[in-house]
Amino acid sequence: MKFFVNYWVGVVAFAVTVCSCAYDKRDLPEPVIPPPPDTAIIITCDTINAITYNNFVKNILETRCTAFSDCHGTDAPPGFDYTTYAVIKSKVDSGKFQERVLNLREMPEVPPSDSLDACTLLQLQKWVNDGAPE
Repeated sequence: MKFFVNYWVGVVAFAVTVCSCAYDKRDLPEPVIPPPPDTAIIITCDTINAITYNNFVKNILETRCTAFSDCHGTDAPPGFDYTTYAVIKSKVDSGKFQERVLNLREMPEVPPSDSLDACTLLQLQKWVNDGAPE
């Protein structure tokens, strides 16, 4: 008889425990569904291949710095004409290029919306770290 009482007490306790457990589906977090692969945008920044003055830096200087002759073009004040590799290399060697372009990000002096993007800054840093090759 004692066995049957213990049995039924156990069954009732189990039933009460199971029935008292409830949750509201509203408590669950909304699932995050990633966009389809064909709509994803993948941005890569090549800092592995060689970056040189001729294959990368010169283009940035021509479009962002020397295109405006009074800034760093041929009509710029002495020492500010950045149309040649020799002048830019001297700025890198003195640390002025790194300070103004990479650290302070004061150059090029354009509105913030037109400032150099993170990838370009990484590539310029790699160029400097590699000794600013021509």
